Amino acid sequence: MPDEILYWGIELIFWLQSLGDWPAGPMNVFTFTGYAEFYLLIMPAAYWCWDSRLGLRLAVIFLLSTALNFYVKLVIHDPRPYWLEP
Repeated sequence: MPDEILYWGIELIFWLQSLGDWPAGPMNVFTFTGYAEFYLLIMPAAYWCWDSRLGLRLAVIFLLSTALNFYVKLVIHDPRPYWLEP
C-alpha cells in the first residue's frame, strides 16, 4: 500500500512538471498560506475588521492545524517532493 501511494505521487509530480512553469505563481499563493506571515495578517484582520469571535476561532483553528500538521508529518515521515527526470 505505501508503495502504491509513493508511485501515485511520482506520477502526479511528472504530470505537474509537464505543465511547464505557469503553475508556479498559483502554487506560491498556496505556499504563502503556510507561512507565519499569512497568519499574522489574517488573524488580526479578522479580529479587528470583522468579528472578534471569528478572529479567536481562526486563531484556535490555525494553532490546532499547525499541531496536527506537525504530528502527521512525524507519523508519515515521507520525503518532500522533488524534481524527477524520466
